[in-house]
Amino acid sequence: MTDQNEKTKCFHLSEDLLQKSGLENEASLFFHTPDECVVATRMQLTAMEALRLMEALSSIITGLGHSIVTLTEPCTDMPDDCMEIPPRVTVPADLLEDAGIPANAKLEADVVDGVLQVFESNDVYDLHDVPEHLLQVLIGAGVCLPGLARLLGDDEAVIDFTQGAPDGTQMWDDE
Repeated sequence: MTDQNEKTKCFHLSEDLLQKSGLENEASLFFHTPDECVVATRMQLTAMEALRLMEALSSIITGLGHSIVTLTEPCTDMPDDCMEIPPRVTVPADLLEDAGIPANAKLEADVVDGVLQVFESNDVYDLHDVPEHLLQVLIGAGVCLPGLARLLGDDEAVIDFTQGAPDGTQMWDDE
């Protein structure tokens, strides 16, 4: 029995999509739902099926990574600080409260006329929101961290799947 308060969303997977993925004969599918995506797989996978799934996901990751790299200026011939994550600005909670800044706010600092000024950042995300292991991969791929920080701070769409996927796969739209 379904709880009356439980929200469900129904969607249709086209026969073409199921055939392309090799899932057309499956009675049921398992849906992985990490943040920002849904991955449908068979309920049970052989070793080879698991490896093929890994390869497909790797291709998507590579395409997304390539897109991010091309959106930031390359770090060749850049100073070492291009690869450094600036320290997070922290201020004691009581001082933030006195300044009318929420305790969980992202902060920025600047020096103006010899005076250190700390203020609430307008950035939704910053480099501290990116998992460390992912930052290391991006640095290894040549992403310039200040460029990535600008992309994160803007919080605007940088990849448009209506123009095709970064890995070259097709977009499916049944509407």
